[in-house]
Amino acid sequence: MSFDPENLFMVVYKLLRQVELDFSHRLDVFMLCRNQFKFTNHHDAHDYKPLPVALESGEGIFVWDVDGRLYFDFLSAYSAVNQGHCHPKIIEALKKQDGRLTLCSRGTNSNVLGEYEKFMTNLFGYDKLLPINSGVEGCESAMKLARRWAYDAK
Repeated sequence: MSFDPENLFMVVYKLLRQVELDFSHRLDVFMLCRNQFKFTNHHDAHDYKPLPVALESGEGIFVWDVDGRLYFDFLSAYSAVNQGHCHPKIIEALKKQDGRLTLCSRGTNSNVLGEYEKFMTNLFGYDKLLPINSGVEGCESAMKLARRWAYDAK
């Protein structure tokens, strides 16, 4: 079943009318977001059904929609933003590093990778560490390790 933005607007309109809210101001916001929702409907894979809110900014545990309404972010991007939105220390570190080097591939060495790996292996009590970017790479690395073990041990 596909997401129908036109139907969504009618549902929201009816709900707002039922609770007797002033809809005139919200109508402008919905009209501004209408094209964005249409693009989302057409191009998004719809792994989740989004709420009819268009968020624009965030700070700490709060997010704001395009109309300036404040919300608590209880989702925290499904745990990817547990530290809160735009944490000042993280933003500062990102700016500092991005001004020096955006990315260092594993095809070369980094001036800080070894120190990081030493810290993490000591912290978790392991001999080795393989920093990776995603769960897909984690699965790929696990398969490579299993294959290597099979060749060496069998």
